[in-house]
Amino acid sequence: MRKTEATTQPTWKKINNVVHMPYNCSQKDVTHEDGTTQTIYEYFVFKETFCGYSETSLEHWKSSVINMLRQDNSEYILSNYDMGAQSTLQSILNDTKTIAGTKKKVKEIWSWIRTTDVLPYYYMKKNDIKNITTVDELINITWDFNQFDATKPAHTLESLI
Repeated sequence: MRKTEATTQPTWKKINNVVHMPYNCSQKDVTHEDGTTQTIYEYFVFKETFCGYSETSLEHWKSSVINMLRQDNSEYILSNYDMGAQSTLQSILNDTKTIAGTKKKVKEIWSWIRTTDVLPYYYMKKNDIKNITTVDELINITWDFNQFDATKPAHTLESLI
């Protein structure tokens, strides 16, 4: 999915019975060559056909944004360790013949995913979304899983086999 940019704060819109809801909106200031500064909003948009619920139902939109957060989390984890790699890592960890040093490296990977970085961040953001009280707050909540690239263990599946 591609980020959209705008010079005004995004809001939800209903166009031809389809609701366009921005999410993961961040802002940055851009300085132009003439020295002027302009605020740019970067965000994603999901579209949903209006199906009889109130298109301004905060609980419905919170659920939709949580689904987007879940999708981004899954895509991030899978981009680093696909399902086959995860299965193989689990097999290496459970194999009684695996040497302790290799098991330690596999545990570092699982720790990065489950206990120290990726999943704790996901659950923190999910709780933040659940506690939101306005659509504007929902539009402006942000997340970025790429920040964990810097803390990802350097071990690859190939190096562990």
